[in-house]
Amino acid sequence: MPVKKKIIGTYFYPDTASNYYFSFFICTVLPLIIMGSAFYGIAHKIAGDSVLNSIILADDQLDIRINNRINQVKKMLQTQLDMTCTL
Repeated sequence: MPVKKKIIGTYFYPDTASNYYFSFFICTVLPLIIMGSAFYGIAHKIAGDSVLNSIILADDQLDIRINNRINQVKKMLQTQLDMTCTL
């Protein structure tokens, strides 16, 4: 019966080694997790901004190409209209 009390007692009353493990976790692993989360958030925001900027630039280029093509078609139609009127 005393063996059970000793086993239960070690879970509720940690010894020095357990205190060292807990201190190691608090002093090293926990700050690494916090810093990693912060850096991930910053990197995610920067990556999102750069993707958004590249999408905006691609959209502007596509807009320019479409407008140039429409102007080209307008000029071609105007030229054909002028040619048919002169005949």
